[in-house]
Amino acid sequence: MLAYLIRRLLIAIPVLLGILAMTFVLVHMLPGDPVTALLTPEEMQGSADLIEKRRADLGLDRPLPIQYVAWLGELLDGNLGVSFHRKVPVTEMIGPRVVPTVILTGTGVLIALLFGVPIGIAAALRQNTKFDYASGFGSMLSISIPTFFQG
Repeated sequence: MLAYLIRRLLIAIPVLLGILAMTFVLVHMLPGDPVTALLTPEEMQGSADLIEKRRADLGLDRPLPIQYVAWLGELLDGNLGVSFHRKVPVTEMIGPRVVPTVILTGTGVLIALLFGVPIGIAAALRQNTKFDYASGFGSMLSISIPTFFQG
């Protein structure tokens, strides 16, 4: 069992790195330039030197592989950067939202355990009955409805 758990954890590392790499590439493929999005119209009227200085400050003038490695290093240090709009560290913005998220997730898991497990057991004990089909239909319906609509 321990060997299985270790093997699964070792498989998770390249999967996580792949997801991070895909996210990094997709963000860089977005249209527009982040520096011009950050500048005010007055600053945009300024020289191109200001834009290049901002690009250098953000590290956007370096090649993508170097940007990716630097980004991974910052991520491993727990530095998620600073919000461009609110000018505060992202970790400070995430912090107050952790407790409500855990409460909401815990409530969802509790509801699933209290209702889903007993209904699943009853459906398994009464295979090919109206209850089995109704529970399967209800399960598919609840999965198909968007979560924001269910909320």
